[in-house]
Amino acid sequence: MLDTFANLDRRLRAEGFEPRSPSGEVAAQDEGICVMLACRGCRRAGLAYRPYLTARFGRGSRELYRPVAACDDCGQALEF
Repeated sequence: MLDTFANLDRRLRAEGFEPRSPSGEVAAQDEGICVMLACRGCRRAGLAYRPYLTARFGRGSRELYRPVAACDDCGQALEF
């Protein structure tokens, strides 16, 4: 779902996530995905990788890691 980065950031923080990256291959793969994406709002090529983790990250659950692709030009973002 396309939203503003500010709205996604507020929602994820309210759900107990904080902006930080997992280590290793997961982060590298997701950052690579962001670089290949284009913004749905302004069509800018290459989005910024904005990862969020909970304090309990590392137990293998999707609910503990949320990658976000954000456009630095228009502020739109999507969680993937």
